[in-house]
Amino acid sequence: MRNSFLALVGVVVISGLGFWLSSGSASPAFAAKDEPHGTSLAERMGELQRFTHKLVLAIRADNAEAGAFYIHELEESSSVIQVEFETYDGRAVRSLMAAMLDPAIERIEERAGTADELIGTLIDSCNACHVATDHGFIRIVERRENPYLQEF
Repeated sequence: MRNSFLALVGVVVISGLGFWLSSGSASPAFAAKDEPHGTSLAERMGELQRFTHKLVLAIRADNAEAGAFYIHELEESSSVIQVEFETYDGRAVRSLMAAMLDPAIERIEERAGTADELIGTLIDSCNACHVATDHGFIRIVERRENPYLQEF
């Protein structure tokens, strides 16, 4: 009897969740219906932020191999965003990223500066782009803490 009741509750909860998601009441994180390719710009930027943070941790740990890996991931994520979001909300995402982020990544690849300079340039490029798109309230700062289950 108890197992039947729990199964019924599970069906009701899952059905309600399915209805809620399909009704348009879901948050953009769950339903990216207005986004090209089904992924929101915020989700893509979250990937970019995660790879940037891991790259910074690798640079700080002087781990060239991990750094090279995260530079590649950062470039790949940036390319995807530039293809999927040429513009967004009237803002020229592709050209701004190409002008601001791409040169910062190139400096890191070339090791054209100290770790502090390279990390500062990378983070400054993110913040400058946010200001240029009226999203200056999204301010990126370096965090030296490692929240990942990964050693750098």
